[in-house]
Parts: sequence; C-alpha cells; structure tokens
Amino acid sequence: MSPSSKNVFEGEENRCAGLIQQARQRRDDSISSIKPALPDLPADLPLNVTGIPRELLEAHEVEITEKPAEELVKLLAEGKLSALEVTRSFLRRAALAQRLVNCVTELLPSSALERAEFLDRYYKDNGKTIGPLHGLPISVKEHIGMKGWEVNFSFVARLNEISSTDSLAVKAMYDAGAIPFARSTQPQTLMQLETSSSIYGETVNPYNTSLTPGGSSGGESALIALKGSVLGFGSDTGGSIRVPAGHTGIYGLKPTSTRLTHAGLCGIVGGREQIPSTIGPMSTSIGGLEMLMKVVISSKAWALDPSIPPVEWRDNVDWLEKPNGSRKLRVGVMWDDGIVTPHPPVRRALRTIVDRLRQHDDVEVVDWKPFDMAEAHQIWSTLLFSDNGEVMLDLLDRAKEELRPLTEWALKQNPYMAKRSLDEVWDWTARRDAFRALFAQMWNETGTANSQAIDVLLSPLYVGAAARLGESKYWNYSLLWNVLDYPGVSFPVTTVEPDLDPADHHFQPKRDEDLSIHNLYRPEWYTDAPVSLQLVARRFEDEKLLQALRFIEERIKDV
Repeated sequence: MSPSSKNVFEGEENRCAGLIQQARQRRDDSISSIKPALPDLPADLPLNVTGIPRELLEAHEVEITEKPAEELVKLLAEGKLSALEVTRSFLRRAALAQRLVNCVTELLPSSALERAEFLDRYYKDNGKTIGPLHGLPISVKEHIGMKGWEVNFSFVARLNEISSTDSLAVKAMYDAGAIPFARSTQPQTLMQLETSSSIYGETVNPYNTSLTPGGSSGGESALIALKGSVLGFGSDTGGSIRVPAGHTGIYGLKPTSTRLTHAGLCGIVGGREQIPSTIGPMSTSIGGLEMLMKVVISSKAWALDPSIPPVEWRDNVDWLEKPNGSRKLRVGVMWDDGIVTPHPPVRRALRTIVDRLRQHDDVEVVDWKPFDMAEAHQIWSTLLFSDNGEVMLDLLDRAKEELRPLTEWALKQNPYMAKRSLDEVWDWTARRDAFRALFAQMWNETGTANSQAIDVLLSPLYVGAAARLGESKYWNYSLLWNVLDYPGVSFPVTTVEPDLDPADHHFQPKRDEDLSIHNLYRPEWYTDAPVSLQLVARRFEDEKLLQALRFIEERIKDV
C-alpha cells in the first residue's frame, strides 16, 4: 500500500469510527434523557435479568408494562389509563432493557411524549379515541423506515442516511393511534440468526445473557421479552422474526409475504422477489399479533402499494369449521427435518404438546415426513445470494468495515454463493416453483377418504433453545417457510431445565452435521432459556394460523 493509499484508508477508517461513536452517543443520550433517571444496576447481575425491572421500576410502571397490548388499548379506550403515563412507563422500562441487554438503537422520548400528550387532549376534548391503538407505544426494528430518522441497515457505510418517508405499515399504526417510541437493534447485513453489528455491538438474551436473543430481529425480541415494549415490528427472510421471538419466549408472526406492505422499508437490493421477505408483528401475546395485522391490513395499503393484493383481514371467519359443521383441528407434526435432530429440550417440548393434543377428541395429530430440506436450503441460498453477496460486501468494504464472524460465515463460507446469470436465476426460480408444487401435493395427500388435509403443521423452530453467542449456523427449520412463502408463528412452550433435558449420550447421528450440532448441547449452558415451537399454515391462511394457535394453546395449558 502506497503512503497516499494508506492515508486515505486511515482517513476513511477514522471517519467511520467517528460515525459509529456518534450513533452510540445518540443512543446513550436518548437513554439518559429518560426522566426520572433510572437507578443504578446491581453490581452483580444474574445471567437471567428478566426479574430486574420489577426490582428497579416503580410498582405502577411494572403493572402497566406487564399488561398485554389488547388489555392496554382497552384500558386506554375506557380512560382508565392515559397515553402519557403508559408512554412514560414504557420509555423507562425500555431504557432499563437497553442497559441490561443492549437492544435499542435509540429511544424517541421527545416525539413519543408529545404524541401521548396530543392523544390525551384528543380523548379529553372528544370523549373518544383517535383509533383502535389509541395511546399504545410500539417499537420498530431499525431498518423499517420512519420519516426524519436514520436508517442504516446496520451498515457503517449507511450511517447518517435519513429516511425521507414513513413505512406505510408504521404509518397505519400511527394513524390508528399508536405511539412509536423505540427503535431496535439488528445485525450487520441482517443475514444472521443473532444480533451483532459494528455499530451497536452485541445484543444478548434477557433469560440468559450468555446466549443470543436470535436475529435478525433480536433487538426487538429482547426488548419485548423484558417488556420494554409489548408490540413491535420485525422482518423475516429466513427466520428473522420467528427465531428471535422463539429464543426469548414471545410470539412472532411471519405473515404470507404480501399480506403487509413493504413500502418504506430500508433495503439494499430492490426488486428481489425470488425469496420474499416480509415484515410482521412481535408481541407478548397472540392478541398483539392479531391487532397489528388487522390494523395494517385495514389501512388498505394496496391503494398505494400495488404489490399488495386487496385481501382484507378475515377474522370474522371460523377457519377451523369443517364442511360438515364440526370443528376439529388436524395438526401435522414434523419431528425433525431429516438432517439435524433437535436438542433434547425441543424434543421434550414437541413430545409434550403432541401428547396433550392427542388427549382431545377435537384434535387429530398426523405425522409428517420431512420433505427434501437440503433442496430447500440450496434454493434459498442460491436465489438469495445470486449476486455472490457483492452488494453487501461492497457496502462493507466502502466503510472498511470488518466482517462480524457470522457475516463472514454467511457470505464467505456459503457453498451456494456464486454470481448467477439471468438464465440461472430463472432456472432456480423455476426450481423453487417446482419445489412449492411438490410440497403442496404432499400437504394435500395428508387428507383421507374421511378427512381433509391437515390444517396446520407443527415443527421445531430451531435446533435448540437460544444458541450460545456465535453458534447460530443452522437455518433449515425456519427458512423452509420463506421458500414456500407460508405464514409461520413461533410461540413459547417451556424453558430448558437441565434435570429434564440431559444430554443424550446414546445419540446416533444421521450425518456429520447432525453430530456437530448435537455436540453444541450441554444442558447447563442453556439454563432458563425459553423453548419455542413453530406452527405454519398455507399461503394466505394467516388468520387460520392464529386461530389454530389459540385453539392449540387452550388445549396444552400448563405444559
């Protein structure tokens, strides 16, 4: 490197370091501006920090922030809570969550409190709410655009880029009375099942801070798990809503990709539709998921975003009623993907749920044989990285940004990474369509002469509970549903208990990859980690999916 080149390199490196420091300072200033100031954290924090907010916050703040979204909007509509007191409570709890697990890019106290005061005046002057979400604070993953706020997509090269428009989905929530108050962390490139970036560092899991909260919506999941928010937006291309929601014991819905508008999202590659990404809700309750879906779809965004079909939210239909008038749920169960065996806690969770469902006459359980998951993975990786990762790598290089370990793994060690010609992309898209058709045929064949095909499919969400930091390298259980564009929801079942989930010393691996992932499990490493599962339905059956989840949860209480 010549002296002049070295000077340019060092100058750019120094400039980027300054931008990172500015971003972190902006975040820290937003935390320190919260009033009244938070007390100091205990000197010796436990690995499980979920109980700390109850120790440090005021009793009324704890009471407010631990209510589900659907109860909060009811109390706000009845005038039993004010938007201002609810917003102040969530700002304080979110600030505390940031100090515990590093989950926000910034809080928005000034605009949020101003909005809350306006909503309270509106309610007082008009005797009614402004909309169904009147006064409800919501959180938003950083790359989902909000006018006037930075959207960097966790690339240093994009620091200081300001969104010129609101995401239509966020605007729909705002118009319904919601109060955006927090923006959450995401990983470098967003292509991680963890949340680690050069800008904001590592986000950790509130149930066990030696573990990841998942990714790429890991800031959102960690924030909601600590009840620093009860409802927020994530995004999902290969599991990025469902996996972090599952790792932190909350609910996360990946809708059918065109149910919610993408307009206003910050992205890096426009027009890529072969592996559809989607935004979706993350919440402490199923009711929160339903609320966000209904509000955003009711905004009729298809009038402004022609990529969205005009399909209303159909919660007035009983999706579980059969043609003969009976109401019986047929649940397919995929015990594993045929490649990697889930860790003991996941197997216990799945076995326990299935055993309980089989005790009910209105549920029929059908075993599902895994269908060519290796093909799904190859289709996903090939189409998603058909540019050989050049756009992402160029953005990283532009700021001389060092690749995080999981970015290095995703972009440099992916066997399917290659520069594809247009003909090759077309061929792989056709291969995807053939895969979808075969999968649909398999689904149809679960029907019999006396019954219809399965309604939903239950499966592991991930190979284990939340992974140790840097170890999240198996995507198959989640990415399959992105290839198929089926809606999927993750839901909490239990937690890791070393006495109930010992290592399997008689394990017989299917292949080398199965053995290597098996060897990552030591029960004591995962103490208190949530264990979640995944339920999926067919395309555009998002409403049916959530109805089925409620139906199942009513029958598996106290797992």
